[in-house]
Amino acid sequence: MTLLPLWTLIDYMQLASFLPLFNFTFIPYMYDALKPFLVSHLILTNKVYFFTEFENEYFNDNWEKYWLSVGKLGQALVLIMFTGGILLFANLVCFLAYHCFTPKGGK
Repeated sequence: MTLLPLWTLIDYMQLASFLPLFNFTFIPYMYDALKPFLVSHLILTNKVYFFTEFENEYFNDNWEKYWLSVGKLGQALVLIMFTGGILLFANLVCFLAYHCFTPKGGK
């Protein structure tokens, strides 16, 4: 088993969560049904903590209807990069631990 099913699930969650924003003919309440999928984008709260100056700026009217500001998306980018850094650091620690604590010359 690989991580491919997990990455596929996350990818489809991302696609589904932003569908109502790109097609204004969707029912507006559909976004509320898909809003939990935004966790895959690390949009975890309605409050903007990192980019407060962009809290009231939106790409267009559709994004404003669904309260997805440029600040929220920037904050999500920072959180994704932070999570990626943690994953890289954890992999580095495991790599170093493996090479430091395994016997030399073993198979």
